[in-house]
Amino acid sequence: MNVRLYASPDDFGPVARWVYRRDPVLFTTELTTLRTSRWPDGHVLLSVADCDGTVGAALQMRDAVLLVNGLQPKSAKAVAAALAPVRADLPAIRGTAATAVAFSHAWTEVADVSATSEFQETLYRLDEMVPPSGVVGQSRLAYDGDAELLVGWLDAFFV
Repeated sequence: MNVRLYASPDDFGPVARWVYRRDPVLFTTELTTLRTSRWPDGHVLLSVADCDGTVGAALQMRDAVLLVNGLQPKSAKAVAAALAPVRADLPAIRGTAATAVAFSHAWTEVADVSATSEFQETLYRLDEMVPPSGVVGQSRLAYDGDAELLVGWLDAFFV
């Protein structure tokens, strides 16, 4: 396996198209992170290739969390070995259970650190919208005057 590091999202573009755009729902965080206006210096963009071509990718969010969804679990040790010399201070990873567990095991072995699981998230996909019945009112776009209400709803959601 060949692990390659990239200097900028522009260089990483073909990899992102191949790995992440195949499933924009699964990779929504990766695709959103790549659209950041200015890529932070020293943040990781990497691809994994084998004899068949590019088979995986990972990238680092602004808060330095490494997103490992795009990696195959079998590539975890090669990625950890390539990444340890350049990002030994990696604070956290995020990914599906299979990729996160595989990478964290490889990272603890290669970087000689311990890893713990902090939380699990679930990504839901809306297949079909069913409008509510028996509800007064109708949908509309939000206006500036709705900001306080919407912020309150968002805060309540996270609580």
